[in-house]
Amino acid sequence: MTSVHDGKKQTALQMRAQRCNAANEFIQVIASCGRHFFRDRGAGHNGFLSLNPRGTIVWFHDDYTGQRINISKEGDWAGFSHGGTLKGLLQSIGRHVLAGSRLRHGYFQPVMDNGFNNPWGYEEDILLVRAAGVRLGLVSAPAEPVATSQQEAIA
Repeated sequence: MTSVHDGKKQTALQMRAQRCNAANEFIQVIASCGRHFFRDRGAGHNGFLSLNPRGTIVWFHDDYTGQRINISKEGDWAGFSHGGTLKGLLQSIGRHVLAGSRLRHGYFQPVMDNGFNNPWGYEEDILLVRAAGVRLGLVSAPAEPVATSQQEAIA
């Protein structure tokens, strides 16, 4: 798998490394607002991701425990200090790093499509998180409304 960037072909490892860097920026935004997930104020550092040398495993370095966790692993994550919502988020971010898949735009909104508040408890700060995710390429952009022929006729 290769991609062309600035006229040069990139290897899969290079693309994964770029996505890992973008994912780390995204995690920093999450840590800097709202409820400051992935941030350990006492230790003075945030959680972050890294790749193994071959670029086939994404590791999360937990902000509280300091443990390195394979985020593709199913089941319990020994040393993970957060709950299931953030575990699911990290798994989605890991899929993005490895394969380029994007997270759903609607997951990052103050009120979910079903009328419930977002599971993060980030209130309006979730919009900062979403904007960063879109800018960094992790979160899909909002779908633009498709004009129908009737709407075009009215305009």
